[in-house]
Amino acid sequence: LAEAGIDPAAVVLWNAVPFHPARDDDRLKNRRPRADELRLGQHWLERFLALMRPGVIAAVGQSAKRTLPPGTRVLRHPANSGRPMLTAGLIALAHELGWR
Repeated sequence: LAEAGIDPAAVVLWNAVPFHPARDDDRLKNRRPRADELRLGQHWLERFLALMRPGVIAAVGQSAKRTLPPGTRVLRHPANSGRPMLTAGLIALAHELGWR
């Protein structure tokens, strides 16, 4: 957020899944959530959105995209060397919103 010039105090981050399932071969590493886990998280995400009523929603990664309404902007997840593309997406979003 700082690299994109976005004030972290103006942003709320929320996981599409309220937990990160561990990989079977290494309990300290995360794996991609299954569809049933995304459905479980979607209930809480919908409640969160209803309570917070955010002005802008952006999905970070494809798992988040699957839990949010169609047309939600999708940013690259930072895993697997995706950080530069996430930063570029945040910068573009900040420009579009006039935050930068």
